[in-house]
Amino acid sequence: RFSPKMPSNESEDKTECMKFTSQILENGNVRQIFIGLSERMPNSYVESIINLTEFQNGVGKFLAETRPDGKPKLPIYPVRTTIIDTDYSNYSVEYKCIYFGKDVKCVYLILNRKPYVLDPNVETILNKLELKLQDFTLLKK
Repeated sequence: RFSPKMPSNESEDKTECMKFTSQILENGNVRQIFIGLSERMPNSYVESIINLTEFQNGVGKFLAETRPDGKPKLPIYPVRTTIIDTDYSNYSVEYKCIYFGKDVKCVYLILNRKPYVLDPNVETILNKLELKLQDFTLLKK
């Protein structure tokens, strides 16, 4: 499990580029596509289906059903997402845990609609989480 106080076992010069896109389906669910490129998982492409009924009374916690796109025989695995803070227009700070059998990978994400524009609330939220903005990697769309 990810802990900001725990040192990373991976080299600090390793980065992972990722892009998220989403669309609302006819049934009201959300389809989210993750495209990533790293040494460990080259050209990864993951599709998630998010059931909006998971959102109850505006609480930003939901579970998505996820599997590598184009691999229908592979099992679906859960991704637990917690929206820590958002203004619903410009930014969102999220915590995602992806479960692969017995393994789990948890990450914090700062999602922004405007490149290089950081809402002042983001640093306040990071401070509450004992995280520093400098610890994040800037990824371009």
